[in-house]
Amino acid sequence: MLYAISDVNLPFPVTFQQIGCFFAGLVIVLFVPVFELIGNPLIRYFALPGVFAWGVTQKTFDGKKPLSFLKTVILYCFRPKVTFAGKPVKCKKRKEQGEITAVWTTEGRKKIRREGV
Repeated sequence: MLYAISDVNLPFPVTFQQIGCFFAGLVIVLFVPVFELIGNPLIRYFALPGVFAWGVTQKTFDGKKPLSFLKTVILYCFRPKVTFAGKPVKCKKRKEQGEITAVWTTEGRKKIRREGV
């Protein structure tokens, strides 16, 4: 935790993770050309990286930090969809036209809902 810079006390303590995220946001602002449209340098070089650092370190989605949540979403998009015991389900007897959604009821029985038939 950083409480002061030299003899100047900060209004709130800052973690080293927040400082790192601030500088990462600053690098993004420096190298992405769309941010050049913002004319005020105070907003461009201090406010945007500060908001980025706050958002990355303080905000949570589903109990996860934003970078971890984004990693989970991206991995989900590229992972093969599995439905039983971590293995892909293959229908050997017949092929269905459209998507099939299997829904378990509270009694433990499975209902199959066909879509697009």
